[in-house]
Amino acid sequence: TGVQTCALPINSKWQDIFNQTFGGSPFDIFNGVGFNRRSQQNVRCGNISISLEEAYGGCTKELMINEFNVCSDCSGTGFKFTNNPCPVCSGTGQLRTVRGAMSFIRTCDKCRGIGKIEDGPCKTCSGKGRSDKTQKIFITIPAGIRQGQKISPLPDLEISIFFQEHKEFVLLDDGVSVISKVSVNMFDALLGTNIEVNTLAGKRNVSIPAGIQPGMMLKIKNSGMKMINGNIGDHLLKVDISILKNLNEKQIELIQKLKEESKC
Repeated sequence: TGVQTCALPINSKWQDIFNQTFGGSPFDIFNGVGFNRRSQQNVRCGNISISLEEAYGGCTKELMINEFNVCSDCSGTGFKFTNNPCPVCSGTGQLRTVRGAMSFIRTCDKCRGIGKIEDGPCKTCSGKGRSDKTQKIFITIPAGIRQGQKISPLPDLEISIFFQEHKEFVLLDDGVSVISKVSVNMFDALLGTNIEVNTLAGKRNVSIPAGIQPGMMLKIKNSGMKMINGNIGDHLLKVDISILKNLNEKQIELIQKLKEESKC
């Protein structure tokens, strides 16, 4: 199968530092792939949507994971500092305020608690306060995976699999049966015919029995969704019958005669 690429944001143990320094959450939505983290287990969670064909035959997805780490050169401040002590706090990084018998300590606003004089944006991180690292991983999705099933390509990464809406097939609630529709003309419905239909297992020849009624279901065994254990569900085919329109006089006469002979 082909390899498709999407991007996943990532979070690491630095989340608390990130929130304190920049505020808010470092998570976002990348290319339609949702992502968040279960903090109590330190597991990153995301989801990927695949087609029914990919679920049937298995596929490989290429994920580009963006990892953000606090810049080690500026400690996440986004600025570089000289070796000269801050004149406001005398290099302590803190300011003390005395009010009566009480003393209050706060971070120095001038040096942001570093204790040194600011000297422009950090060149290492271009003032962002973090370094960005992209990691490429491949996730193998086995044939027969179920809707909502989770895969862990990394110890701290959990991906939930969801199926895209199909233009022709509908996967039923049992997760293995597939249904689709086919239309045959009234003469083929009356006389019977053979047709070729698409299934997840490939094209199948189907015999339409003579006299089939509108809405009747035909079962194509072992042509539905594949299961992890190798078994395959069934494909259900709903038959619609198309009726002739804009009949000419001769056609009307022949049908009328057929009606009289059949005593309908």
